[in-house]
Amino acid sequence: MADAPIALRSADLDEPLAPLPASERSIVMDALRGFAVLGILAMNIPGFALPEADFFDPRVGGYEGADRAVWWFERLAIEMKMQSIFSMLFGAGLVVLSERAARSGRSLAGLFYRRVTILAAMGLLHAYLLWHGDILWTYAVCGALIYPLRRLPNSWLLTLGILLFIIGALASSGVGAAIWFVRSNAESAQSLLDSGGVPDNLGKEMIETWHSMREDFAPTPEQLDAEARGNLGSFADVVAQRAETAFSLQLGIPFWMFSIWRFSGYMLVGIALMRWGVFSGALSSRAYAWMMAVGYVIGFPIVYFGARWSETTGFDFVFTFLTMWQGNYVGSAFVALGHIGALILLFRSPATGWIVRPLAATGRMALTNYLTQSLICALIFFGWGFGQWGRLTRTELAGVVVGIWTVQILWSMWWLARFRFGPMEWLWRTLTYGRAPEMR
Repeated sequence: MADAPIALRSADLDEPLAPLPASERSIVMDALRGFAVLGILAMNIPGFALPEADFFDPRVGGYEGADRAVWWFERLAIEMKMQSIFSMLFGAGLVVLSERAARSGRSLAGLFYRRVTILAAMGLLHAYLLWHGDILWTYAVCGALIYPLRRLPNSWLLTLGILLFIIGALASSGVGAAIWFVRSNAESAQSLLDSGGVPDNLGKEMIETWHSMREDFAPTPEQLDAEARGNLGSFADVVAQRAETAFSLQLGIPFWMFSIWRFSGYMLVGIALMRWGVFSGALSSRAYAWMMAVGYVIGFPIVYFGARWSETTGFDFVFTFLTMWQGNYVGSAFVALGHIGALILLFRSPATGWIVRPLAATGRMALTNYLTQSLICALIFFGWGFGQWGRLTRTELAGVVVGIWTVQILWSMWWLARFRFGPMEWLWRTLTYGRAPEMR
């Protein structure tokens, strides 16, 4: 099913900008978006159900037998890949908005910045009330930053996007090198202290700093118990437990040294790919086959060897920043492109309509589904819900993911058979355009 390039057919130039009618949407983009939002749940669920330290050391949440297989599948195929696809699609969506604004003869700037401001507000509420790993805030900030660059030539967008992506990788390596420096000096100072010597002031500071870092990334049993009490407590307990992490991800070092570069880079690349017809399904099957082959052949080995090296070090979090993290960071870009090529080839087959339509419905309600994933997981795992935090294995969590996928796919198809927009999509459009679009 080859989808034609997006044609902006909304016709009356005297009409103000309004939500895109369903008849003018690209089913390919919607299906890709649906695939990504479902995959994001598989990536996020350990953060709802397991200690935060599991991110750096999967042995915390279970790493034997089937649990290990689930972790490896998620690492190879899902972790960071779905964010990558979603980020590129965010940039592609800016192309759609820009072309519609140009055809209507109206400025997009005010509308777009109102749109991302509302998205940022949703992200803040989401992060502090439900899920500290929120991505909406980051998309809003990065979208606002890349907006002035949207008219650059495609080659410039691609080059700049790759450059920003590389800066994020280098910044992350810099963090790893800094942690390595602290640990090495702390161990030297501690050895001197154990032998009866007296470390200098720098050595003493290194020891204190290293102990603090180690507690952040490799918590003690007492800290894990405190984390469990927080997550299994009241709503206020859970919010307090996760507020510091939410703040760090949205305004702390991880955001400024990693997220802002990576996601802005992907958005710029997404703009270029959209203009080249990648996301509209306009390229030849041969081109998508090459995208799939090159993406997988390069990406999977990079992700694998990074994770394998981290495994051989016992998931030492210092090595994680220098190996698994970097391998996944770089390899995911290629795997994400491989996924896009493979999916569009799949969508073109006349026999796969039963896959495309449910994914497209899920993608049309991506914001609603993303937020309801958090609500469902919070209800299942936190103390103010069913209190299953820390009680399910990684394999059992995979079963929960499949169950939520099933519910969201069926819910999306049922809802869109009756209404034009998902609930949160309708709210976002209402606040953005200053008027409520018709739901039927």
